[in-house]
Amino acid sequence: MSYSAMQWAFEQTDLNTTTKLILIGLAYHRNDKDYRCYPSQSLLAKEVGVSVSTINKGLHALEQRELISRMRHCHPGHGGSISSSYTFPALDGPHAAERHTPYQRRLTALRPINQ
Repeated sequence: MSYSAMQWAFEQTDLNTTTKLILIGLAYHRNDKDYRCYPSQSLLAKEVGVSVSTINKGLHALEQRELISRMRHCHPGHGGSISSSYTFPALDGPHAAERHTPYQRRLTALRPINQ
């Protein structure tokens, strides 16, 4: 849990309630060692009390506002998405996503998030 990320998330005032709760949920799961979090969309949906499709809409809104950066991790054999990790460029700086390992960056290059 990252208290600094949670404090920052609570301070965001221009978000609707659901999107803000999603941001707080992500901040709750943030690891202060690598500045990432890895909660599944189903876990976020359970914690926030909304559907997975609502989580997806909220994540997209947070990405559009550049409050989070999402990196999809793909299976090396068939390229299918297996998980996502999230960083907070607005909190950690624009190069926060570069803290991902080279292997994770390479896998993400195979499947851009916006497609």
